[in-house]
Amino acid sequence: EEATRELRERGLRAIERSSFPHPSAAKESTQEHLERMAEQLDGKTGEFSRHLLVTGSPTYRSGFVKAMGGAAPTPEETRALSLAPGEKGGFMLPFTLDPTIIPTSNGTRNPLRAISRVEQTTTNEWKGVTSDGMTASYREAEGEETTDDSPKVAQPAIEAHAADAFGQWTYEFGQDYGSIAPELAKLVQQAKDDLEAVKFATGSGEKEPFGVLTGATEVLETAETGKFGVADLYAFEETLADTRFGVNARFVGKRSVYNKTRQFDTAGGANLWIRLGEGFARRPDGALSQGLLGYPTYELSTMESKVETGKIILLFGDFDYYIIVDRIGMMAKPIDNIPGPNGRPTGQAGLYFFWRNGAKVVSKKAFRKLKVK
Repeated sequence: EEATRELRERGLRAIERSSFPHPSAAKESTQEHLERMAEQLDGKTGEFSRHLLVTGSPTYRSGFVKAMGGAAPTPEETRALSLAPGEKGGFMLPFTLDPTIIPTSNGTRNPLRAISRVEQTTTNEWKGVTSDGMTASYREAEGEETTDDSPKVAQPAIEAHAADAFGQWTYEFGQDYGSIAPELAKLVQQAKDDLEAVKFATGSGEKEPFGVLTGATEVLETAETGKFGVADLYAFEETLADTRFGVNARFVGKRSVYNKTRQFDTAGGANLWIRLGEGFARRPDGALSQGLLGYPTYELSTMESKVETGKIILLFGDFDYYIIVDRIGMMAKPIDNIPGPNGRPTGQAGLYFFWRNGAKVVSKKAFRKLKVK
């Protein structure tokens, strides 16, 4: 217990003293996020704080940069690298660069990480407890036996699926360019964002995350075939507004669909958009400054853009019931020599990145999809 307490205290100091190079990782909010993770994941052994201390040390960071760039680490750096869990020549990213630990905004217009419930785990599967709520009641008489208002409790399990990215270059390019490793680290973050924009929306759940559109099964159709009108929008909102999920509900769709809703109100009386004069600016949390029907409204680039029969054009729901799980620790493995088909050198090197995450809708009642009839 004393050792765990010491790890926690040192881990908190490491968080306080660290800087975070990613442009969207604001220091104060990132530190708060890491402190919450330490509280949730440390358990009885201080496992997460130990990860921060190992991968966040200056010696580890300098050794990591050298290993990724093909230079030989010093004996002290080699020892620091050996303290982190690795796999077949791979190294954990320093925690200040690791997108499975540091919250970063997506380059793709993908708000799902920002608005959903994001959990971290140190194992291959996250297990939680969810409930649609319980019922309260008044007793009719003094001394009467209470009713059974037990909530229906579910225990969802979300598996962390493997994802990877690989970049390679010729030795000549590496000599002319210098250290390509930092640039590849930025590119892999963008590639990860692009992949998640698709899979967190429409993933099948088989060897990949379960997409929110896949898991949201409650569907409302427009009134007329092939058309989307103002009455459809209000009817769509009302299917969820009066439930417990309506309080924290959000709209998610594509800009072209939002543009169509702006055209419903030609006289200025329908009040579909709040603060019409502000335009389509974005707030710091990624939401559009104009909330559709007063709800926070977000763009998702992988949603349908055309109003055509059979298309799902809007998603409305409480995204606390869509859970994204990250297994902490992205691995990076340098490949010094990439062989050709016959096993001979090709004069090329590369970096292989490997991470795991998953996602799942844990209450289908929390979401509604609008489908064009």
